[in-house]
Amino acid sequence: MSLWENDQNVFMGSSKDNFHGMSKTGEQFLAGVYHHLLSILAFTAPHPNSYDRIQPDTWSGAYLCWGKENREAPLRTACPPGVPLDLVSNFEIKSFDGCANPHLGLAAIVAAG
Repeated sequence: MSLWENDQNVFMGSSKDNFHGMSKTGEQFLAGVYHHLLSILAFTAPHPNSYDRIQPDTWSGAYLCWGKENREAPLRTACPPGVPLDLVSNFEIKSFDGCANPHLGLAAIVAAG
């Protein structure tokens, strides 16, 4: 997921201004999603079997944390090829189950951010 306004990625910030390579807007959005992550799971992992899939050491986001290029974190900031490694252009939510309604899950994420 990335944030765009007027054809500009507003998630990406200068690595000189910020240790994590995110803009202030990106930091605030990610902080909101992190803060409400347990509530978001009601939408992104709606079935009891969804929680059977979210286990440690399976890259499914079993911990309450975020990380840069960390495949175990439920919120993973990442960069596609061509973007310098010290910048962040988007983030992933790992605990989004196939049983979830994608529209409700995305709405919960946007509202939290």
